[in-house]
Amino acid sequence: MSVSSALDTAATGLQAARIAIETTSNNVANAATEGYSRRSVDLSNGDAVTVGGVQVGTGVVAERIERAADRFVTGQIVEETGLSSSHEAQHEVLVRAETWLADSEVDGLTSRLQSVYDALTAASADPGDETFRSTVAYAADSFASTLRRAGSALDTLVSDVEQQLDSVVEESNSLLQQVARLNERIVATGDVAGAGDLLDQRDAALTELAAALGTTARISADGTATVLLGGHAVVSGIEARTVQLGEDDDGLVRLELEAGNGAIDVTSSTGGKIGGSLEGVEQVRGYLSDLDELAQDLADAFNDVHNAGYDRNGDSGADFFTVGTGEAHAALGFTFNEDLLDDPDLLAFAEDSTATIGDGGNLAELVDLEGEELFDSDSATAGETLLGLLSTVGADVNAAGDAAEHAALVLSDLQGLRDSISGVDLDEEAADLIRFQAAYQAAAKVLRATDDMLSTLLDIV
Repeated sequence: MSVSSALDTAATGLQAARIAIETTSNNVANAATEGYSRRSVDLSNGDAVTVGGVQVGTGVVAERIERAADRFVTGQIVEETGLSSSHEAQHEVLVRAETWLADSEVDGLTSRLQSVYDALTAASADPGDETFRSTVAYAADSFASTLRRAGSALDTLVSDVEQQLDSVVEESNSLLQQVARLNERIVATGDVAGAGDLLDQRDAALTELAAALGTTARISADGTATVLLGGHAVVSGIEARTVQLGEDDDGLVRLELEAGNGAIDVTSSTGGKIGGSLEGVEQVRGYLSDLDELAQDLADAFNDVHNAGYDRNGDSGADFFTVGTGEAHAALGFTFNEDLLDDPDLLAFAEDSTATIGDGGNLAELVDLEGEELFDSDSATAGETLLGLLSTVGADVNAAGDAAEHAALVLSDLQGLRDSISGVDLDEEAADLIRFQAAYQAAAKVLRATDDMLSTLLDIV
């Protein structure tokens, strides 16, 4: 082995130390970068050569820069991200619904309904009194307005959430294409262990996809990811499919997956923000349906009784509440009769058309509606039905919140596990930097010593 060969050997040490220092520097620079995986240099001993019957080393070889990661942990994080995002999205929708349905002491649905019954009961003391009649009309109108606003708010909430999903679907399709392109680029490197930047980008895209769609991923040994939505592969190798929002036969929004010339309904398999939002919307539609039923039954019950009585003019009572026939939901058209609001004398409190001004026979029937079971299936009064609805909403909000909190904790634990494998420890990097710096300096000294040897040899010659 010649002195020049010794120079080459020293140079390999210098180069390996330089690469290690640059890699460590990159780790330090990206310590706070979300999704970054720590890199390390894979060093191996160069092939020895025989010189005078002795095996002499030829230096060090920097094989590749490896990424610290566990593909199975990555798969778990992707799956749990979808679950966490789904529960969180559902919880957000339900909290917004609860805002409009939650009761309070003065302006909630149950308190407004109770005000109607209280006003009717107070009017029983003097059915002909103008103040009592006006109070009844005002209370009934306030209740109708409150129920109508709640119904309109829930209907608007459903529309808003569904419209917001358009951008999520568009983003999801972009991410699906991105994963397919990254799969192609990773394979093209021919060295998955050294494709650290591409693999970090792939993991970030998979996590974002899970947050949007609730997809899961199977990561192969070659670094490519197969993305699954339920049992359907939406990314396989370099091929990606698209998703879109559609409607079922009832006009309800659903998520569809491209399939040849058609589309497959994958709503039941969808998680993430889209799945959680659609699940929350379905629950809100249930609340709105309950309000519709309540509005219709209240209108029917009050109108039946009020129509049977007589006003102060001796005329039969008009409808007490009306439900707009032009609205998609009964609750959106629920109103108190404006004629009764403008002229409380039209309230049909009397039992007989020729009765005296103090006749409150029909008023007593209106008062009794408070305890009447309006819903045969539930055997519940209107007040009990409202309380039941509010209780259901509260329970749904709590359940979704608990599920979101639990999923977030599980995801946090997985992120902690991922950080222990892939995260950058600045103390460890500082120690490595000192070690590689010392190696670089030592290699430089070897290089200088070898150069001196070569100069001495040349002088002798």
